[in-house]
Amino acid sequence: MSVKKPAGWVVHAALLLVALIYGFNYSIAKLVIPHYLEPSSVILLRVAAVSLLLGLWHIGRGTPLSIEPAHRLRLVVCALLGVVLNQLLFFEGLARTTATNASVIMTMSPIFVLLFSLLMGLEKPTFRRMTGIFLGGLGGYVLITQGQWALQQANVWGDLMVLGNALSYSAYLVLVKPLMRRYHPLVVMFYLFTIGIIGVFPFGYKGLYAAEWQQLPWFVFASVAYVVLATTLTAYSLNAWALQYTHASVVGFYIYFQPLVAATLDLWQGKASLTVYTVMAALLIFTGVFLVSIQKSTKNAPLVKKG
Repeated sequence: MSVKKPAGWVVHAALLLVALIYGFNYSIAKLVIPHYLEPSSVILLRVAAVSLLLGLWHIGRGTPLSIEPAHRLRLVVCALLGVVLNQLLFFEGLARTTATNASVIMTMSPIFVLLFSLLMGLEKPTFRRMTGIFLGGLGGYVLITQGQWALQQANVWGDLMVLGNALSYSAYLVLVKPLMRRYHPLVVMFYLFTIGIIGVFPFGYKGLYAAEWQQLPWFVFASVAYVVLATTLTAYSLNAWALQYTHASVVGFYIYFQPLVAATLDLWQGKASLTVYTVMAALLIFTGVFLVSIQKSTKNAPLVKKG
């Protein structure tokens, strides 16, 4: 029985909701880290909770979870890049920089995906794409240094960690694509997060054990629930659903709303000021992403990172 295709506005509404979820995630996560919980502790909670929920989902549906031996090493590498390094660098970086900076840096993910694809021989270099990579890199440098040649800004280490997160996740996207095509995406995600628990546990268990849970305010639990249920499960599911009815380039376009949402919240809360260098960096990065994202066919374009 065929499934009726939803109206176009429904697909775009779902993608806009995803962008809002990710945009709010930067500020909501900063309510918790590092004041109430260590970044690595939040990561361990997130990874373990998602693994458990996906495991229960597979048990309920009776989904086969077998992975061929030839693909298991790739699965472990993808878990290291896409879950362990990705999550640790993102949350540790977010604790040391502003939500605005983190969200702008994350829009460089499509540039890094192309860069890794070029290095692996999966894409061919063109003048337009190389120009896009250069502009994106220049924008990242302007954002981190804020017009100074030396890396001496207050947020620099946080910015560099978020940049490392974008790099690790982009490499993951290139490597995980064959697995996503061969197996059900939620089967792959179950193994990625389950393997990720092993990598994250040594960093996060001490913070969870030392946390005074009975004295934590209610919004800490609400924020962690948001990170797990909204940012991870809901946003991922909506993206996967939307990809059935539109191109990946359309899904990727909505990443541009994230800095707008994050910057608006930062300004409203008085946590950051909008400098000319931040605006300049955003324009350079967005232009670079636009240049590398133009494709003759977007059928197999990779999905970009959203937090």
